[in-house]
Amino acid sequence: MLAAYGCKWYSTLEECVNLCLSTAHTYGPIPEHVEKYQELYPLYRQVYTQTKELNEALQVFRR
Repeated sequence: MLAAYGCKWYSTLEECVNLCLSTAHTYGPIPEHVEKYQELYPLYRQVYTQTKELNEALQVFRR
């Protein structure tokens, strides 16, 4: 897409993207689970914050 846009086949990158891509599926929350999601999200944020540094240190072992 970038090459096609760079060759000026499209007037804007957005035009190129709109012609080349389409949405296959759209996903949304399961309505009956929304309340549970809202309870769990703050815990997820806390876990992420507390393990971010550890995960960064483990990057050297991921290949």
